[in-house]
Amino acid sequence: MNPVDLLLTGHPGDRRCGVDSRRAMTYGEMREAVTRYAGRLAAAGVRPGSRAVVVADDSLAAIAAVLGLWWHGCVPVLLHPMLRDAEVAFVVRDCSAELADLHVAPGRAAALRGELAGVRTELPAGSGGPAGPPADFGDTDELL
Repeated sequence: MNPVDLLLTGHPGDRRCGVDSRRAMTYGEMREAVTRYAGRLAAAGVRPGSRAVVVADDSLAAIAAVLGLWWHGCVPVLLHPMLRDAEVAFVVRDCSAELADLHVAPGRAAALRGELAGVRTELPAGSGGPAGPPADFGDTDELL
């Protein structure tokens, strides 16, 4: 079982899934965003089972990132952007994250990239190809 199946299936594709300060998104659009993100993870060589930090405010993009990480079989670690750069860097290194996805202003992202030397902070643009089926999680697997 994959948590994305529980959260996204069983809803009509045109039903509203969420709203943030920039837009509204249907379940169909969220599923597309999630599978596109998972495809980008695969194209970038992010390994299923790895940890990935998502630095973001509450947003549909952050939700798509977390669900995409689960779809790919990763363990998302969520951080609020109010944390200082050194605090973000500590958590990224402490959890051995393979990826830090930075949903922050460009200047802040540049500063964080400096703190996170050696950690992937960008995914390739575009779809990255189709995502395979969602990863299968066992009853005792780590999700967060």
